[in-house]
Parts: sequence; structure tokens; C-alpha cells
Amino acid sequence: MIEQEFRKYYEAEIENLNKVLNEIKKIREFKPKELDNIKIAASGTFLHNFYNGIENVLKRALLAKGIKIKNGASWHKEVLIQAKNLNIITEELHMKLLPYLTFRHYFVHGYSFKLVPSEVMVLLKDAEATFCEFRGVIEKTFNLTKY
Repeated sequence: MIEQEFRKYYEAEIENLNKVLNEIKKIREFKPKELDNIKIAASGTFLHNFYNGIENVLKRALLAKGIKIKNGASWHKEVLIQAKNLNIITEELHMKLLPYLTFRHYFVHGYSFKLVPSEVMVLLKDAEATFCEFRGVIEKTFNLTKY
């Protein structure tokens, strides 16, 4: 039953992440110098949404495996570490997700006009490949068919 619930949740989250990636693709067409405050804020929002979706899947994956998520200031980091330590994700994917986690923290606790366009563009450009790798790893780990 837990695995069926995870599958349903996963499918819904992947649909949401695909929508976010469609918006990211639009923003990636701009050059860093073309990102005014509005575009950089939108970029930050979509990157935040992107990592949030991935983190939501990881939280559900941990719960599906009977792992409780610790409360506290560093729970976001703990989710990623636990997912790696329990082989839900690979070490390589963990390393690719760390910059998104760092960005998420900076975005939530900072100001969008302080974002550096060239640094944001790197994350935007890597998001699609990171997402594809994430899907592949999760689908293999939980024996889910490709969508």
C-alpha cells in the first residue's frame, strides 16, 4: 500500500516538475545580462520550485521506506543526506543536487535582486539533465516504469 501511495505521489510530483521545467526552458533562452530583476526573481522562483519538487519526492521516498524525517533547522540537508545514505539516490546525483539545495536556502533567506545572473543560469542550464537523472534513479530504486 505504501508503495502504491508513493507511486501516485511520484506521478503527481513529476507532472508538476515537468511544468516547472517548461518555464525554466523559456528563461534559459535569455543571456545572463538580459535577466533584469523580474526575470531573475522568476528564475529564482522556478529553481526553488524545482528543488522543492525533488525534495518532496525524496521526503516521500524516505517515508515509504519507513524513515522518519527529523525536525530542526537542517532538515532539508538531512533529507538529501539520508536519501544518499539509504541508496535512494546515488552519490553522483547527491553532488548534483547540493547546489540546488544551497540555492534554495539562499533564495528563501535572501533577496532576489542579490542573485547573480550567471550563477543562476548555470543551475537553469543543468536543471533538465539533473531532473532526467533524478527520475532515472528514483524509478530504478522504486522499480517504477518510465512515464
